[in-house]
Amino acid sequence: MQKEDLIIEKKTFSGKKLQLKGSTLNELRDFFVSIDEPEYRAEQVFNWMYNHLVEDFNEMQNLPKPLRAKLSDQCQI
Repeated sequence: MQKEDLIIEKKTFSGKKLQLKGSTLNELRDFFVSIDEPEYRAEQVFNWMYNHLVEDFNEMQNLPKPLRAKLSDQCQI
C-alpha cells in the first residue's frame, strides 16, 4: 500500500478531508488519477497552490465547477 492509498483510506474512514498542500506533484497526480480525473489536473492545482498561493478551490478558474465542488467536499489546501 502506498502513502497516497493510506491518506485516501484514512480520509474515507475518518471523514477527514485530504490535505493537498504539502503533497508532491507525483502524489497529486496519483490522487487525481484515483478520483478518475486527468493527470494534468495535478499540475493545475499545484500551480494554484504554490505559484498563485490560492487557498480556495473556487478561485481555481481553469478547473471545471464540478471538480472544484468535489475537491471542496473531499480536500483542503
